[in-house]
Amino acid sequence: MHKLSITRRAALNLTLAAATSAFVKGAGAQNPATVKLGTVVPLSGPWASIGLNIKAGADFAIEEINASGGIKSLGGARLELVAADAEDSVEKAKNAAQRLLAQEPTLIGGFGDALSGMTLVVTELTERAELPWITQTFADALTERGFKYLFEAVPVASSQGQMALPAMMELAKTAIGFVPKTVAVVADTNQAIQVMVRTWRDGGFEKAGLTLLSEKPYTPPISDATELVANLRRNKPDVLFLMPSALPDLKLQLDKLTELGLGRDVLPTFAVAGPSGTPELLNVAGAKSLENFFSINSNWPGKRHQELVARFKARTGRPWMTAQSLDGYGQIMIYREALEKAGAADRKKVAEVIRKMDSTTGAADYFTGPLKWDERGRRVGAGLVIAQWRGGQPVAVYPPAIAVAKAVWPGKS
Repeated sequence: MHKLSITRRAALNLTLAAATSAFVKGAGAQNPATVKLGTVVPLSGPWASIGLNIKAGADFAIEEINASGGIKSLGGARLELVAADAEDSVEKAKNAAQRLLAQEPTLIGGFGDALSGMTLVVTELTERAELPWITQTFADALTERGFKYLFEAVPVASSQGQMALPAMMELAKTAIGFVPKTVAVVADTNQAIQVMVRTWRDGGFEKAGLTLLSEKPYTPPISDATELVANLRRNKPDVLFLMPSALPDLKLQLDKLTELGLGRDVLPTFAVAGPSGTPELLNVAGAKSLENFFSINSNWPGKRHQELVARFKARTGRPWMTAQSLDGYGQIMIYREALEKAGAADRKKVAEVIRKMDSTTGAADYFTGPLKWDERGRRVGAGLVIAQWRGGQPVAVYPPAIAVAKAVWPGKS
């Protein structure tokens, strides 16, 4: 009797399971399942301009994917982005990532952060969770830890440093017919930025034929930029690399340069990504003080992205698409491709597909260079783009294949 009861109960359970499965499948055909992606970026504080632009691009990509039918191989599954605010410190970024992972156990992938120090601690957690994670931060150390689930979507800092100087020199030669001879650097202590500076200091400047007149490191945030830039009027470098990671610091430095008569119409000034090409910078600094200011980026909308940019502007109301927004858009497109090929909302399968990517089309359309990863998770052949502020908006001026305008060399052209 007892055995018969167990048999009947098992049969009943199987029947209920089959019925439930049929119901779920039927319901799913009408209401596709949701696949969740996570992001940890600063949405408040001094680095918010970076995080908000990343998220704007990712949100836009998800809207377009869902509007076009979702993930086809998953029966039209819709994507959903769950964002956690990294705020203004490494510890807060770590806490945000911990909460995200605990509250969203069904995430199949994620991306972020905006600063290398934050990304280092966030990815310690995502790696333990075996969660694929794509980042647009560029510290070399990120992909020197033997992680299997981390993918660095941009060239690492040392590579960016090696590419930036020849690109700058080529711009100058094209615009004015000769190249700079002297340079000064003002850079914050962000890990990736300091790696770039070290690359220049340890042979990069010498190889380019540049003499370093001064180098001023500082720890953000600052309350006054006088000490950082005061010697520039005396030294009179041909080029200035101004490399803050936080918007308020950049604003203070630009204001002080203008006050000293070293505005962007006089001293050719290059910044590295961060807030240097964002609408938020325009809001606080004004178009006049930014005219001809250069921004070195691992990515920037170019000739082939004009239709995408038009859609982005119309949908989001933002005046242009930044490097960070294009990164955010492209990272979502990587996940779409991975999910379509994996045919399952499975972390390990998605990671495996990303790891094997090797293309110059599809999601690669939204990056500079091919979409291919080496054994460390670094992009192979990732390139560099230089944008220049013209008429209150940054536009791509290098390389020529991407450029939508010719560079203007301040004080010379």
